[in-house]
Amino acid sequence: MKGTRQAAPHPSEAPPVEVAAVSGDAPPSAPDPDERHALVERTAYYFAEKRGFAPGEELDDWLAAEAEVDRQLLQVAARPE
Repeated sequence: MKGTRQAAPHPSEAPPVEVAAVSGDAPPSAPDPDERHALVERTAYYFAEKRGFAPGEELDDWLAAEAEVDRQLLQVAARPE
C-alpha cells in the first residue's frame, strides 16, 4: 500500500537564506559552492521536517531546496544598495 505523498512546503514557508556580506557596505556576495551546498542541505532538511520525514521524497526536498536557495540568493543580489 502506498503512502500519501506530501508536496514540499511552499517557498513562502522556507527559512530565509543567510548570505554573508563580503565586507562593510559591500553587497552580499554569491556563496561559494560549499556554502551553497550547506544552504541547500539545511533547507532540504527543513522541508523534510515539515512533511514529517516520510521516506521516499528526499530528491523532491533537495530539488525544492535548490530552487528556493537560488531564488532567495537572486533576490538578495537584486536588492538596491
